[in-house]
Amino acid sequence: MNTELASSGLAAPHPARHARSEIRQRLRSATHGLHIRLDHHPLLAGITQARYPLSSYGQVLLGYFHLYAWLEAGITAAIQGVPIDFDYQERLKLPWLRADLDFLGLDPLAAAHLPVHATSPLAIRNAAQLAGTLYAIEGATLGGQVIARQVGKNRGFTSHTGARFFNGYGAETAQRWNAFEAFMQRSCGDESSQQQACAAAIASFLAVEATLDASHAKVQPAGEAP
Repeated sequence: MNTELASSGLAAPHPARHARSEIRQRLRSATHGLHIRLDHHPLLAGITQARYPLSSYGQVLLGYFHLYAWLEAGITAAIQGVPIDFDYQERLKLPWLRADLDFLGLDPLAAAHLPVHATSPLAIRNAAQLAGTLYAIEGATLGGQVIARQVGKNRGFTSHTGARFFNGYGAETAQRWNAFEAFMQRSCGDESSQQQACAAAIASFLAVEATLDASHAKVQPAGEAP
């Protein structure tokens, strides 16, 4: 992937680039077009470049804050309510986004930063649907490393100052992905479960796109100070 094109943090360098398991290949195929579309989203174009506006970076994080608030509420409710044998507590990303926004001096709950598009409660009814939802989230965490390196180089942001979200799991990234993949494989062993996982992954990508569209509309016009 050309690193001059942005990975969204939810549309990342694809974790299934060299997929071997059936479910990974199915998910990769089902979301490929959406993945490419997000990589070319106007809000994300140039996020790895030195001249990418700080105001745009802030809008990405603000949009993701509300997106992850919605996603992670649904994930937590599903794991507790079904129940599903998967530990997401140490993977919660909403606190990471809050930390980054605090560093940038942005309040996601200020009226100007509240989402303009309504979302219904996220309904995850089984492990296969959770696997599909997490495929987008956990795959993006892999790709966030690319953005983290570049904003570290360009702006000096670190996992403690402005780039906690994109730094993800750090040294534990491979271990966390392997644990998720094991869950995905045991949850999607038949045609019905794989179809449900693919539908959930597609829905997650579409939610990202709607979030980015709304956030892009709030970016300052060209020529204004970042």
